[in-house]
Amino acid sequence: MTHAEVAAAGGDLRLACQLADWAHLAAPDDEQARVVRGAIYLERSQVEASTMAVGIYRTAAREMGVELDTGATFDAQDRARAAD
Repeated sequence: MTHAEVAAAGGDLRLACQLADWAHLAAPDDEQARVVRGAIYLERSQVEASTMAVGIYRTAAREMGVELDTGATFDAQDRARAAD
């Protein structure tokens, strides 16, 4: 498990994204770095409440080759509104 995956598993998605970015920048052809970065950004997009942030993180995940479920875009926003 990479440091980024450990951070994500611990709930620190901000750190996980930063570590995944660094790994990808250091080795852009590394398939594991690409897969991990995509998975972490997809996970982060699923917990964000901001529509703009969701779009940014989903785009980053898609750029890494992650297949996106088009119906899941606003799940986090719906959960945030329901919690209010």
